[in-house]
Amino acid sequence: DAPAACAAQQAARAYGASAAPQDASALPDLEIHGGRQEQQLPPGNKADEYLDMLQRLKAEFENFKKRTRREKADTIRFANEEVLRKILPILDNLQRGISMAGEQGMSEDMLKGMSMVARQLEDLIADYGVVPFESLNEPFDPNRHEPMTMVDRDDVEDNTVVQELERGYMMHDKVLRVARVIVSRKPAAADAGQDPGGGGGGE
Repeated sequence: DAPAACAAQQAARAYGASAAPQDASALPDLEIHGGRQEQQLPPGNKADEYLDMLQRLKAEFENFKKRTRREKADTIRFANEEVLRKILPILDNLQRGISMAGEQGMSEDMLKGMSMVARQLEDLIADYGVVPFESLNEPFDPNRHEPMTMVDRDDVEDNTVVQELERGYMMHDKVLRVARVIVSRKPAAADAGQDPGGGGGGE
């Protein structure tokens, strides 16, 4: 058996030599870390591309979280908007009733009771950020005012709110209800709207 064993060893050595790569430089570099071999990545890898992609994804996710928090806050902030808008006509009628009561000689106790209810409603809507804004003697603002009519006035600037028919309200930084107003115009501006042929001198 000795000649057979020797022949097997020679065959194994011949097979190992033929299986080994001829050029050792073609092998990837190996490093030993903690008893484990790790292959170094070739210089042309996509690590930078992946890092840039991850950074972009992180930035997009942060923007998404901020937007979601903002939208949630706005939803909570304006959740009662429709209910509060429906309260305003009730407050309007109550305030009109108080004004008429004083003119018509209503009893003082009744007038005090109505005024107390009106204040309670004002405090209630104020707790939700709803407050009236001033319109009288202010320049007309289409974002805040609904013009019901125009009147000729020489004593104020053109397009000035000269009468407030219904108060406007803000809810935080948003217009909850526009004010219904009467707006001034100069008489000359009114004349300019007449038929140009309507005024001439005849014989």
